Amino acid sequence: MKPSTVAVLAAVGVVAAVLLARKAASAGGDVVNSVLDSINPTSDQNVFYQGANSVVKTITGEADKTLGVWLWEIFNRDAVNAENAALQNRPPVVGDRAAIGGGSRGFY
Repeated sequence: MKPSTVAVLAAVGVVAAVLLARKAASAGGDVVNSVLDSINPTSDQNVFYQGANSVVKTITGEADKTLGVWLWEIFNRDAVNAENAALQNRPPVVGDRAAIGGGSRGFY
């Protein structure tokens, strides 16, 4: 058999398997539904999302921290410092100085 024929047959087999799995899931197959959700890239219940977030929660020690929030906080340190300062009712620290006054950066 030619390699192109094998590739076409393999593709047809994969498509058929997915269609059968979807059919079984719609017929009430809870196990199939669960498996499909665990690998669905748009689901917040997929194994990769859950795994990455559990690593972040272990590293940070915060139970509600996700990978996206952790990365945003790393790359936006000034905004995090300003937010924390506002929550504690004190001037925010920008860089190595306390910002005083108006504007997002304040006066030095």
